[in-house]
Parts: sequence; structure tokens; C-alpha cells
Amino acid sequence: MIILTLNCGSSSAKYQVYDWSEKDVLASGVVERVTQDGSVISHKAKGKDEFVKEQPCPTHKEAIELIIQTITDSATGVISDMSVIKAVGHRVVHGGDKFTKSVIVTPEVIQQFREIQDLAPLHNPANNMGIEAAQKVLPDVPHCAIMDTAWHQTMPDTSFMYAIPYEWYEKYSARRYGFHGTSFLYTAKRASVLLGKKPEDTGCGAIGTKTTSVSIIYGVTAILSLLLFITYCYLFYKKDSWFLLLFTSVFIVNAGYFCLSIST
Repeated sequence: MIILTLNCGSSSAKYQVYDWSEKDVLASGVVERVTQDGSVISHKAKGKDEFVKEQPCPTHKEAIELIIQTITDSATGVISDMSVIKAVGHRVVHGGDKFTKSVIVTPEVIQQFREIQDLAPLHNPANNMGIEAAQKVLPDVPHCAIMDTAWHQTMPDTSFMYAIPYEWYEKYSARRYGFHGTSFLYTAKRASVLLGKKPEDTGCGAIGTKTTSVSIIYGVTAILSLLLFITYCYLFYKKDSWFLLLFTSVFIVNAGYFCLSIST
């Protein structure tokens, strides 16, 4: 079975063509500078030279069309036509508190994404556009949405509430959601394999039930991700790296609670 994965960011569209039967990546690439001048696709296909092409992409719709054109082209592509694709996976940045796991995309799901897109105004509209563009080309195959926030939605309210007026939560949905859940989910499940345990025995499924070993893995992963981000900003943008910590969600206000939440 051939699977197409799409990750539409604020100004980019990443993709991968994956052969599930052979567990093999057939092609991957990215369209950069979407919605800007100088849009360009960088495409790598198995057994072929890297392909780079500039082509205007005023919206993510055109970016998806360029991806489809590239992966089906006789010279650069890896599939004969789009009928070979049997499923499409979409990365969605924000699922709010409505989604606790990946879902099959339906009109109702897309409407829910629209209702919460203000929580991620740079990313969710692009995610929605990518989903809808792909559905027009592949209307008869399942499309699955994988939300960055879904894995974290088992947090109890004592963990996701900020030290701010409660009406901000009621009016504006201001709370901790957790991000990069797909990465943490993979890391935790991969760790359970390396530990020789079933995922349910290591507490990988729910934030509130993680065991000590997985809590440590989760924490170390989060810290390493933050350190990599700080290093990147320091090396390439020469910013004061520690100042970046002030931009984490209400970090200073919740400094005391942060220590408590780690200890529990």
C-alpha cells in the first residue's frame, strides 16, 4: 500500500511517499516559500537525482498541485498516477481540546478545525487548505489527520490550567495544550520497544498515567528539543539564547507551578 503524507506549514508544504508493504520511503520533499515570491520545490526520489524547480505557489492549493505533478511525472516521479495512493496522512498543528487521537477526516472534522483555527492562525488554515486540496484529487481514499496536541489531551485540568483569570480559559480557550505530540508518541513507543515492554505497560498512552521510566524519557526529549532550538537560534541568529526561555507559555507566571508539575 502506498501512502502520501502531507505537512502544510505557514509557508511550506512537506511531503513523503511511503510504501507500507516494503517499509520504504519512495520520495520526499518540500515546497518552500509558499504564499511568497520565489516558491521552490526540492524533491528527492529513490534512485534518482535531486530535483529542484521554481514555480509560483500563491496558496497551499498550488503547492499540493505541484507536489502531485512532481511525484507522478515520468522523469521525477515514483508512481504512475494518483490512483496508486491508498491513504493520505495530514499533520495538523492544533486540535484544541476536541481531539484526543488521530481521526479520519470528514466534513464535520474539517468544520471543527475551522472553529479552532484561531488557536494556531499561522498553521491551521494552511493545514485545512492542504487537506481540502488533497481531497479534491483523492476523494475516494481515507484521509487521516494527526494532531500535534492530541496525545497531550489526557492531562488533568490541574496540569493544563494556567495561573490566569479563569474567564480567559472560558472565552479564549487559553490553557496548556502541549505540542509535538506525534514526536513524543513515537519516542515513547519506540522506548517501550527498546525496554522490551508493551506500550500499555509503560504508560505511553496517557499523560496522566505515565510511569516513571516514560516520564523521564518524555522529559529528556522535551529538554533536548528545547536545547536544540536554543542552539539553532544562537548559532544562526545570534540571539541571547536564555532570553528565548521567556517566550515559553506563561513560563514566568507559572514558574512555581512548573516545578510542582515536574515533581508530580
